[in-house]
Amino acid sequence: ERCALHDPLRGGPHDRIAAMMHLGRAVEEAPDARYPAGRLAALAIEIAVSPTADRRLVETALRALTRASKDAPSQVELLEACAALHVRTGEAAHAEVLVASALGLEPTKPRLFVLLSEARRRQGNLDGALRATTEGLARVGSDLLLLTERGVVLAAQGALTEAETDWQSVLARDPRYLPAYANLARLAVRRGNVTTLQS
Repeated sequence: ERCALHDPLRGGPHDRIAAMMHLGRAVEEAPDARYPAGRLAALAIEIAVSPTADRRLVETALRALTRASKDAPSQVELLEACAALHVRTGEAAHAEVLVASALGLEPTKPRLFVLLSEARRRQGNLDGALRATTEGLARVGSDLLLLTERGVVLAAQGALTEAETDWQSVLARDPRYLPAYANLARLAVRRGNVTTLQS
C-alpha cells in the first residue's frame, strides 16, 4: 500500500525515489509478486527514456533494480529495466550481459532483442546489432519495435534504402508509429530530401 501512495497510476503524489524504495522493499518481501517488480521496472524504464532525468535519479533507479534483481532473479522485467538504464549510462557491455540473462528466461520478448541491439550499437558492434534484430524477428515475428531498430542499425551501416524499407513497412501497419516517422524524417534530412520531409 505504501508503494501505491507514490504510484502516479493510483493518483497519489508522485515521488519516484520514494516509490522505488518502497517497491524495492516489496520485491524483497515478495519476490514472486508481479505488481511491485513490474512497477519498479516501469518506473526505471520511464527514467531511462526521459531526457530530463538527473544523474541522482538514474543512480537511485540502478541501485534499486540491482538489489531487486538479486532478490527476484526470475523477474525478467527487472533485468530488462536494469539493462535499459545501463545503456543510458554508457555501460553497454554490462547491459548486454543482463539482456543475455533475461533472454535465457524469456527468449521471445521483442524488447529484449531491441535492447541487445542497442547495447551492441553503443559498443560499435553493428554486425552484432543486426544479428540481434534478425534473430529477434525470426523468433517473434514482424514486431514494429524490432523492425524500427533494425532500420536504425541498417542506416548506421549505410544501407539507407533497406532502412527506409523497414520504417515504411512499420508505418504501413501502424501509420501513427512515431519512432518510424522520426527515423524517416532524419533520413530525409540526411539525404536532403525536402519533399519527403514535408510529406
